[in-house]
Amino acid sequence: MITFYKRNLKDVSMQKLDNYETFSWINIVDPLETDLQEFAKLHELDFDLLVEGLDPNELPRIEIENKITYTFVKATSKNKYLSTLLIVTGENFLITISKDSLSAID
Repeated sequence: MITFYKRNLKDVSMQKLDNYETFSWINIVDPLETDLQEFAKLHELDFDLLVEGLDPNELPRIEIENKITYTFVKATSKNKYLSTLLIVTGENFLITISKDSLSAID
């Protein structure tokens, strides 16, 4: 599932969007490989790092490739087990990717 969010200066909270806009937060849960390929191409991301972000055994770390930061952290899923969350930050976007729906995000 892919959800887009954005907050403008006048908004009190994040607003859900129908499509991507510049400076949006893109939350991707349990993506298909084609979803990851599409976002990798669109935002010039490292596809292999996106795939690693779905690995439940991935260790926390930070990678920087072409001015894009990939932050791997652990978070609790709604089912109360530990899952990997990948936070990708670029100049005009924020992407979070996880295999499971996470308590901290939903």
